[in-house]
Amino acid sequence: MPSIVARMLAALRVEDGHRVLEIGTGTGYNAALLSARLGAERVTTVEVDPGVAAAARRSLKAALGRAPAVVTGDGAQGWRAAAPYDRTIATCSVHDVPRAWIEQTAPGGIIVLPWGTTLRNGVLLRLTVDEGPEGPVASGPVVDDAAFMWMRAQAPPRDVMAVARAGGETHDSRTGLDPHVLGDDDAWFAAGVLVPGCQWATGQGPDGAWTLWLADAAGGSWASVDYEPDAREYDVRQHGPRRLWTELEAAHTWWTAAGRPARTRFGLTVAAAAQHVWLDDPGTVVRAR
Repeated sequence: MPSIVARMLAALRVEDGHRVLEIGTGTGYNAALLSARLGAERVTTVEVDPGVAAAARRSLKAALGRAPAVVTGDGAQGWRAAAPYDRTIATCSVHDVPRAWIEQTAPGGIIVLPWGTTLRNGVLLRLTVDEGPEGPVASGPVVDDAAFMWMRAQAPPRDVMAVARAGGETHDSRTGLDPHVLGDDDAWFAAGVLVPGCQWATGQGPDGAWTLWLADAAGGSWASVDYEPDAREYDVRQHGPRRLWTELEAAHTWWTAAGRPARTRFGLTVAAAAQHVWLDDPGTVVRAR
């Protein structure tokens, strides 16, 4: 969408003379805009699909007369040959920010990227790179929404229901928390941070009834919550080493106690050893990994 392209470029804050690395060339449209602003010689764009990269080269040359450097390769590795960059922008979602992007962005430089969890994809982060005691560190806030295709190496399993179809003995209970809670984008974001590895799906029933399914493909856990209109409590089934609905309830309790913060109050810091999500201030860690 041109609107999200414009918002991402505004967040990138490019200035005359900047060198930019783009991850995910696609059609080349975003690279064309950057080249028109900065000059094609200052733009490097990396595309994993050889056919897509070749088509983008042709389109960029036809549109601009001179194409920027279109590299066929794994975007997670960046492109060290032209580093350092003043700005880095990704047009695919990630959860684990690749270290190469931070190392190849100059101190004081900005990285704009779509970021997501397995529960919610996604938001737009603007990270600023700084020197740390163990190497460069990138940190910054959520500035917008941006749901993009996942970077191929980080894409979660597509079949959420595969775990639940395996069945198994369940722990049954009831809950007073309406599963519509995931309809609130801010609650949904917080839950995705606090319940890692959790995916969701829904199944429709008669007369407004429906089921929320949660699954952890890596660990084999799943949960279901059956919604009935006008009910005050809902049936819950949970299976596996994790109690996913119990974790989601705890995440919602935390989010409510924190004042129901908007997702734009959160941010991310990525250091050499780990990354952590924070609320309002990088020192207020919500979850580290």
